[in-house]
Amino acid sequence: MGEIKSDTSLVSLIKVLHNREVQVRRAAVLTLSKYPLSQTESALKEALDDENWEVRMYAKAALNRSSDNERKSIEKTHVFLLDIYEFITYPF
Repeated sequence: MGEIKSDTSLVSLIKVLHNREVQVRRAAVLTLSKYPLSQTESALKEALDDENWEVRMYAKAALNRSSDNERKSIEKTHVFLLDIYEFITYPF
C-alpha cells in the first residue's frame, strides 16, 4: 500500500490510525512514513499520542526522518547558492 500513494489510500491509512489493533496502527504509521511529510505530518503528530509506545516511536522516527531529509535538501541548496555567489563575485 505504501507504493500506491493515492489520495484514497492516504485517507484510508489515516483512518486506520484509530484501529484498536496495535499491529494495524503500527503498520499504518510505517506506511505513512513513505509519503511526503506535507501530506502526513498532522496524522503522524497525532500518532505521537498513541497509547502504544511502538506506534509513538515509529511516528517520531517518521517525523524525524522527513525533517532530516528536508534539512539536507535545504543545506544542499544553501551550499549551491554560496557556490554561485562566489563564482559571480570572484570570477576567474
